[in-house]
Amino acid sequence: MKNKPTLHDRKNANNSVSAGNGAVRLHFRLGLDVDLRHIVAAIQSERSLIGPAQKFSRAQLLAWVKKKIAQGHTVHAVYECCGFGYTLHEELVRAGAHCIVTTPMRLNLERRRKNDRMDGRELCVRLSRYLDGHREELKPVRIPSRTEQRRRELGRQREFWKKELWRMENHGRALRIEHEHETLSAGWAGPRKWKIIGPQCSEFVHKQLEPLVKQIRATKAQLDRLTEEIEALVAEEKIPVALGALTVSLIDGEVCNWTRFVHRKAVGSYTGCCPSEHSSSGVQRFGAIDRHGKQACPGAAGRSSVAAVTLAAQLACPPEILRETQSWRLTQKENGGGTGSTVGHRPVALENRPGDCC
Repeated sequence: MKNKPTLHDRKNANNSVSAGNGAVRLHFRLGLDVDLRHIVAAIQSERSLIGPAQKFSRAQLLAWVKKKIAQGHTVHAVYECCGFGYTLHEELVRAGAHCIVTTPMRLNLERRRKNDRMDGRELCVRLSRYLDGHREELKPVRIPSRTEQRRRELGRQREFWKKELWRMENHGRALRIEHEHETLSAGWAGPRKWKIIGPQCSEFVHKQLEPLVKQIRATKAQLDRLTEEIEALVAEEKIPVALGALTVSLIDGEVCNWTRFVHRKAVGSYTGCCPSEHSSSGVQRFGAIDRHGKQACPGAAGRSSVAAVTLAAQLACPPEILRETQSWRLTQKENGGGTGSTVGHRPVALENRPGDCC
């Protein structure tokens, strides 16, 4: 008995292009839920119904895509960016597929159910709408090159070691507070301070802190090495006013390529420096920055309102806007005001001039 074709193998004549030999070329749309060992894929062929999600290994999925491409079909795929990097995207593109990596999102706002099959199907639905012109259905991310990924990783590794340094110092501080009701000053594990603090600790506390001191010093050495390496990347660049070499290099690593922004407002949106807004009719109300940009950027670009304004102005603004911004900042300084206000001891950039950068 002849096997019946599956849903995804049925040829849909709607919007299909026939080749000269009579073969029908289809458009396949794949919603992928990616896991470490397997990938759950919901597949739609042209305008047909989305079939039950299937589980593939990575090799099986790539083989399936290559087979469809070899037959003359077109394959579109989408998956959410996650901790697995962009290797799957690169492999799918090499196989001939058109792949989109989108930001993580809550795929279904109504149902209190979530599993891999449902996520894959919802991604497939959104991909279909996206390809039909509804661009708000997906939020594609820019795929950095391998060189850009490695440079960006330097800053993230530095942030990791910095947090580890704080954690270990606080651990030693908490240990002495618990057993001796005394604290440890900042940088207590340094060679000079430890010579003074070590003999003051009890035998038990000193014994516990000794291995921690070695780990802190090794972490500090790694942190210093990464800092020097990151700063060396911009040693020959012109550093914008109010920013240091480390901050500029960290932001450059996260942004990857400043020419990706088509206008100055995109910079403020990317760094999370756009003001919050509650407006209606003819009334406009702006508040503190919304911090809805890339999470790694506000920590560097948002350290001061001057830094945020200068960064956006000098790197992305037209000359006339740059002169206008600098003139406004000078007027604020002469009047005794700052370039922004503060809320909870945190700088609020661009609150008074939302149009300059966001």
